[in-house]
Amino acid sequence: MDLKLLFKILSATTDSQFSLKKECLGGITTFLSMMYIIVVNPMILSQAGVPYDGALTATLLVSFIGCVSMGILSNNPIAVAPGMGINAFFTYAIVQHMNVSWQILELS
Repeated sequence: MDLKLLFKILSATTDSQFSLKKECLGGITTFLSMMYIIVVNPMILSQAGVPYDGALTATLLVSFIGCVSMGILSNNPIAVAPGMGINAFFTYAIVQHMNVSWQILELS
């Protein structure tokens, strides 16, 4: 089975506009526009005391599972990743300003 046929089967498209080049280019541009989250999210969470390696692993897994699920299950080209606003709110407002431990919030 060649790669182009596999993409057609996975995307369930019969459109003549399908192009492996377009699909790869779309994936690369989406990744490049979102890759800052992979670096910035663990940096923000580590300021709250979350271990950097754990936050990095969680960010990568959530992003990967979200994007693959969105593509395969709903056949939509929508990228899914952790939101940066809620991470900043959690770190700076709740943990640092209110002096609440991130471990306590993890259990609730």
